[in-house]
Amino acid sequence: ISPGFSFNFTVTAVGNRNGITPGFVQVRDDNAIHPVTNFTISAKCTLITHSVQVTNSSLSTIDIYVTLGDFESNTQPNILLRVDIEPCPAGFYLSSVTRVCECTKDISLVANCDSSTGTIERSGSSWISYDSEYNCTIVYQECPFDYCKFQAVNITLTEPNDQCSFNRIGRLCGGCEEHSSVVLGSNK
Repeated sequence: ISPGFSFNFTVTAVGNRNGITPGFVQVRDDNAIHPVTNFTISAKCTLITHSVQVTNSSLSTIDIYVTLGDFESNTQPNILLRVDIEPCPAGFYLSSVTRVCECTKDISLVANCDSSTGTIERSGSSWISYDSEYNCTIVYQECPFDYCKFQAVNITLTEPNDQCSFNRIGRLCGGCEEHSSVVLGSNK
């Protein structure tokens, strides 16, 4: 999971009589800006969502401690969730302020970024991609006429063909999918 992305887990509190009971959950993440989060849970399985934050990009795993308790007795032993940390997706960087992956400035000028999913919402005539050979992001303001989808589309920079129209692929959507060709006298 990349910094800023969320993961879900389900918990419930079990009382002294081995029944599901209302209780509390404490999630401790020493890498977060607010390291302790407390939840009150009802007498049912409860879905908890936790957003991962890291202090530096060299971390490969972080430990999340979940403490369950009920209102009849004290707490139960900690549950350890070990989370593997992946680098920020292409087009994102680890912010030292928010401790999550944020969109690079060159992309944020032409698109909206969702750091929780690593996707970019691109619309209009721009074309965006990541070139792994040169380790850089390519932002082109004007995709050739009818080559790119004009409406909003969610993409990842490693799958830039999602922004191409009419079975086009490649840099600036200049190529055709396999077994396809351009219609004579057309951009399609």
